[in-house]
Amino acid sequence: MTQEPVARRGESPNVAYDVAMLRLEEQMRQIDAIDNKISVMLATASAIMALFAGFLAVVMRVEDTASLAVGVAFIAVTGLFYVPGTIAGILAYRFYRWDLRPNWDDLLDYSASYPEPVMRRWVAEACVVSLKENVTPIDRKLERAGWQMRLLAAQTLAASLGLLAVMITNGVSAS
Repeated sequence: MTQEPVARRGESPNVAYDVAMLRLEEQMRQIDAIDNKISVMLATASAIMALFAGFLAVVMRVEDTASLAVGVAFIAVTGLFYVPGTIAGILAYRFYRWDLRPNWDDLLDYSASYPEPVMRRWVAEACVVSLKENVTPIDRKLERAGWQMRLLAAQTLAASLGLLAVMITNGVSAS
């Protein structure tokens, strides 16, 4: 249920309105920036997995049991970081219903009934409520993106060590 706007004496509705609108706008920009970073990490994780598999196909000696075993072990380890990292990224990137107040119908109804200073104050209060309501989903998005980043780092490390291990194994087997 929405509260009707109330005029308050001695308050600056223009300042409250301007600041609340700017902060809500900034919050939406921050959400877009977070989503952009998440999508870059998703693409990077897939590229690392594909490049690692491609390099392994070239470097690994299938006829050599040791080379094959090390390659398969590291592709499995890299995949163990890739899959949950991708899941974390998708969960972070998924669509959220953001709180964007005031309600359209109330805004139209009240704008016909109340003077501008009262409306500005009411809109400012509604924007502040939206800002507060959006904090929890943003924190959830950031937490999942944090896990995605950690798993991406672990995946990159595993892929790098895997290539090194296969090359060392090939060198030892050849001598």
